[in-house]
Amino acid sequence: MSVSLHGETKGTYDGGTSVVGKPKVVRAKDCDCSDEDPCLKATGTLEVTYHVDVDIRMPGMPDGLSACQQRRVRVFLRDVLGPHEQDHARRLRKYNGTTRRPYSVTGCGKAGLESEMASKLQEMHDTEATARADAADADSASIDPFNRPIDLDC
Repeated sequence: MSVSLHGETKGTYDGGTSVVGKPKVVRAKDCDCSDEDPCLKATGTLEVTYHVDVDIRMPGMPDGLSACQQRRVRVFLRDVLGPHEQDHARRLRKYNGTTRRPYSVTGCGKAGLESEMASKLQEMHDTEATARADAADADSASIDPFNRPIDLDC
């Protein structure tokens, strides 16, 4: 008799939470802005904190096994498959952390600058969040496929 057991570990990424420090705004030159809406430049730091919730699902005990075979399956789940799934979780948690990145944005007038900042900072946030999630997923996937035999000969 042979049994193949697989766990499943998934991460739910929060997409990150941004905090924008109070930007320093100064008049800038070399912009095509009107006199009513002067060229402004904002600089500062975008701080993003990331978190992933990890869910590990282990398989149940297969039906039809003797007491000895059930013991061997429990040992496999505890000593082989469990640590493998914990390794997936560790790799997914590499998404967690906080980054701080400088930014510099120019725009015409206060409204124009705010619009440019919103767009630029959202793009920075989204690009980084996607890259972090993709990297964590790829790192986790790199340890699969995982197929280990379970000795059920009792």
